[in-house]
Amino acid sequence: MGTDKRARQKANRAARKLEVEEEEAKEHREESTKKFGKWIVIAAILIALFVLFQVLGGDDDGDSSTVSVAPQTEEAAPAVQEVPSEIVFSDTVPADFVPFAGEGALATVTPAARNDVYSAAPPTTIDPARTYAAVLNTTIGPVRVALFVDEAPVAVNNFVTLARDGFYDGLTFYRVFPTDRVEAGDPLADGTGGPGYTFDDEINPEQLFDRPGLFAMDNDGPNSNGSRFFITLRPNEGFDGDHTIFGELAGPIATLEDIPDPSSGLEVAIDSILIIEGEAPASDDS
Repeated sequence: MGTDKRARQKANRAARKLEVEEEEAKEHREESTKKFGKWIVIAAILIALFVLFQVLGGDDDGDSSTVSVAPQTEEAAPAVQEVPSEIVFSDTVPADFVPFAGEGALATVTPAARNDVYSAAPPTTIDPARTYAAVLNTTIGPVRVALFVDEAPVAVNNFVTLARDGFYDGLTFYRVFPTDRVEAGDPLADGTGGPGYTFDDEINPEQLFDRPGLFAMDNDGPNSNGSRFFITLRPNEGFDGDHTIFGELAGPIATLEDIPDPSSGLEVAIDSILIIEGEAPASDDS
């Protein structure tokens, strides 16, 4: 029975990884379509203006052969580009902030001001019958994670709910142990910050730190989970039984290995987190 269960869990993880890759490819296609559409509109406007200029610039005899358009130099050609709007961060949480509303309201609040912003752990906002994955868009590239909603539903619900509130946006990988693990999720970036509440461990004896790429809760001892998490870069049996494993990398680990130690003066931040929700794969209890 134990072997069958592990086989089903392995199959479910493979399905989650495929789901992450398919969803991210869809996101890229939609973004490319939007950008292509913008350029089509811009090109149409420029062509219309050019034709209008030719019509209005003709002589009174209606002989358009005398119309000449001075060639534009490279310096005179208008540069068409999108100018990103600059995010203005606030040092205070908005007075109308509704905890766990999933509106991303904390994304424009300075990280330190998010510390202890909540007074209680989140209610259940995920559907345990569905699958969940995440794409952490970092300043050095995306980090794709399949979440173990069936094995650690409380930890997954916590992570998904905080991500949807914008709690993790802008937070750094504040602690890096090369070839061992990287840590993130602390608004104070010193290992002492958190959301303002704690929740219990979900230790699964069959889930071991026997491989790199595991996504786990950081804590200050038993049942003290909050927002901090780490991702392993190698097997580490010393973590077995002490930390809740609630996900696994669904992409290459190379991006994480490129994260520098913040003591070097270089920091890697989480720009945003995309939560992917999908249908659960059919189970086979036979």
